[in-house]
Amino acid sequence: MRRVLFWLVVLVGLIAIIGALSNNPRHRTREPVSPSTSAATAQPPATPNVTHASLVGSLIAERSGSGLTISGMTNGLPAGTKMWVEIIHQPGGPKKPISGPQDDKVIIAVDGRFRANLSNRDGSVFRPGSYTIMITAYFNSGWQTVDVLRKAGVELDSQGRSSVRTDPKAIPESLDFETDDPEFPKVGRHLKILREVKLGAVTADQAAIDAVTGATLLVQGRGRSRLAVGKSVDLFASMGGFKPIAWSAALGPDAKWVVTLDCIDGEKQEKAQWSYDQASKVVRYLNPLAKTLSYTPPY
Repeated sequence: MRRVLFWLVVLVGLIAIIGALSNNPRHRTREPVSPSTSAATAQPPATPNVTHASLVGSLIAERSGSGLTISGMTNGLPAGTKMWVEIIHQPGGPKKPISGPQDDKVIIAVDGRFRANLSNRDGSVFRPGSYTIMITAYFNSGWQTVDVLRKAGVELDSQGRSSVRTDPKAIPESLDFETDDPEFPKVGRHLKILREVKLGAVTADQAAIDAVTGATLLVQGRGRSRLAVGKSVDLFASMGGFKPIAWSAALGPDAKWVVTLDCIDGEKQEKAQWSYDQASKVVRYLNPLAKTLSYTPPY
């Protein structure tokens, strides 16, 4: 009888110990957590207005007479934004970036497009090959209009003026932006984009047009022109009453090129024509209008 009571007490004690262990949180089986609940609590809130995408797409390089046209499309920059487009490396040039041909009056259109017109100081034709283009824009009162600054989210005073260093908060964060001062990165940022463009070889007819527009001629009865033909044409166009339409070139039966400028002179559509001998590199005007356009008097 005593043995029975002894084992009964032992059994009750074991049951009590097992019950105590099962109620201990450290020994409980963990309940599985649903993936949806975990993801909802683990994900940080999304940061607004942040992107790593480029604000400027691929650039297109095209010849325009002896000049070069750079065009492209923007995404996220306000219409009316002023940018500076510059060549900092060209074929045959030094490896170190230089300040080359530039256009500091490039404006982004309503549809996001922009166009820069570049030319060499000596009027020479751009070589075929790879060019490095730098696009710069600061969002302060020295660069942009009040309307653009407001669209860009720049802080302005009561008279619509900004600080020199600004943070255009309405423009998404992008690798296309660079801090004004690496030591104080939160003070301000500006747009700085580097792109590579390739320019193809000059076609024979374009080479003839370039030869004419780049020639400084001796005009009978007047003397040598102060400007090359292309620059002289631009000067006449700036004065009004004359509008150039398009240049073209055709190879004649005598192996000389005839270069034609279709234009509006007064109210009439006219043609000014020059000849170009590729062998001798000689350019001559062929009609009275071409003679007039070929001469610019000295200052």
